[in-house]
Amino acid sequence: MDNSKPKVKIPQKIIDVPKWKEMDVEIESIKDVQIRLALRLMLHCGLRASEVLNLRWTDISGDYMLIRGKGGKERMLPLSEALKLDLSGMQQKSTYVFCNKNGKQRSRTWLWRKTKTYLGTHPHILRHAFATELTNYADIRVVQESLGHSDITTTQRYTHVYKDALKILVEEKGLLGGDGKDEI
Repeated sequence: MDNSKPKVKIPQKIIDVPKWKEMDVEIESIKDVQIRLALRLMLHCGLRASEVLNLRWTDISGDYMLIRGKGGKERMLPLSEALKLDLSGMQQKSTYVFCNKNGKQRSRTWLWRKTKTYLGTHPHILRHAFATELTNYADIRVVQESLGHSDITTTQRYTHVYKDALKILVEEKGLLGGDGKDEI
């Protein structure tokens, strides 16, 4: 009889996703409208850095924007009031929404530097925060569609459980083997 402990596969990388609301508050305080809009598009809509930088003024119509994603896939996403307000504060200098003072399209390096400077993280973590937050309100299929994934398993890699939420389930609610003594 083998009494050894079972082997448990440990994830290669555990991502500590920041709280959506905390990130949103930080982004709201940014004075530069172009930077604030770029970061909001990633946090509010789950856009990839490339999707933000490739956004054209002709892709925006009323309450929606057309996003051209990986593999030539397109999806329509709604614009929040905050995004519409930021867009109205931008000057149209080029075909692209995000361009420098000479009208040249912004680079991925620009977006990475701004995200690091203002939020202390990289752009892709905002996509994870969006997906994780959206799972609190919508079915995983809605998250999949919003992120532009063809495979649901890809979407599942973007959704995370906040550590404190899991702790509450265990300690206060008696779920997942907790004793539930602190039930509300």
